[in-house]
Amino acid sequence: MEKNRDYNKNIFGYEVDLKKLLIYGAIYLLIIAILVIIDRFAMHVSWYGVLVGSGFLFGLGLFCVTSKTRGIKKDFPFNLICWVFPFAIVGARLYYVLFRLDYYAHQPFIESIAVWKGGLAIYGGILAGILAVFIACRVHKESFIDCLDCLAPCMILGQAIGRWGNFINQEAYGIEITNPNWQFFPFAVYIDRVAEWHLATFFIESMWCLIGCIALLVILRKTHSKGIALCSYGLIYGAERVVVEGFRTDSLWANIFGWNVRISQLLSGVIIVVSIIALITIIICNRRRNEKEHNI
Repeated sequence: MEKNRDYNKNIFGYEVDLKKLLIYGAIYLLIIAILVIIDRFAMHVSWYGVLVGSGFLFGLGLFCVTSKTRGIKKDFPFNLICWVFPFAIVGARLYYVLFRLDYYAHQPFIESIAVWKGGLAIYGGILAGILAVFIACRVHKESFIDCLDCLAPCMILGQAIGRWGNFINQEAYGIEITNPNWQFFPFAVYIDRVAEWHLATFFIESMWCLIGCIALLVILRKTHSKGIALCSYGLIYGAERVVVEGFRTDSLWANIFGWNVRISQLLSGVIIVVSIIALITIIICNRRRNEKEHNI
């Protein structure tokens, strides 16, 4: 009988336990199958919530893998999710409601917390999630920057999955597509409540984030300099939102110095600039450190 078989495999430079991956994958598919049956025969299932939750779940699984590259304790990913999940959900909803106060001020309070209906602004979730990571790192004595570096591909993977919740709720779509030749998925998506075809911006964002996840995994593996992966995330995701947000019809707007601007585009532009400055600073500091070491 074969004993102590090693199921750990090196995939793209990361150590992965294939046995655990298959077991967890089978459990996830079983849960999804049960939810489909419940939705079909018993009661309505909020697939928006299922997909957002799946984004967190897959992000957690990936963090268990990436955290090994920086020597983070094995149990920390599970401690971290207990902090990040509630912070991110509250932050995402609060951000969305604050920029639509003109609507929610005249609605019952239950509408302000009805996250199952959609309306989770990803930037609010990111900002609140980073605060949660900072607190968790202080409590569990882990490096804040190392954690953010390892979380970079995990966050963007979660966003790639969560965007399909927008498809379920028929939101986050783009401009109307009037040419019948382009009225097909995945280029466009049919919106029932307006009986029109619109650009499938949610799909573009999802694929951009998925490609970004792969790029960040390579970057995280190739460099051990603190902050590189995090800044790369800012550039990749910031660029995506600057481009795609311009095609969306449901953007959050604000009047700044007399100009009506899309909040997400503005924030994305700021993130890109900050990320570029931070990257240049890190590269210069690393180069000077290496020169000093060679001169000693």
